[in-house]
Amino acid sequence: MFRAKPIAVKETSNYTTVYASTLTLPSAFLRNCARKAGAFLYVESDESLQTDGHWLTISATSGGKKEIRLPRPAVIRDALGGEILGTNIDHWGVDMKPGETWIFEIQP
Repeated sequence: MFRAKPIAVKETSNYTTVYASTLTLPSAFLRNCARKAGAFLYVESDESLQTDGHWLTISATSGGKKEIRLPRPAVIRDALGGEILGTNIDHWGVDMKPGETWIFEIQP
């Protein structure tokens, strides 16, 4: 029996098109698509992360140390505790429990 492939990729000299006929895609696949498109990735793990460049919120899907990267160095402050975690840094790590959320302020 013939079974259709749920994903197709077409590369040209100007662009790459990805077609997915499935409703859910693995997060690692989506990260690879974003990386190939030249998007900056703040984390390499499956955490939920939102940022507007001034505030960054991360929610842990699993426990452990989460490595967060920024596109350029900045002052990082724990928005809830007020502690400055570093100045002129472009990456840092935070130990998180599953389901825990941290909010950081990013100051250029």
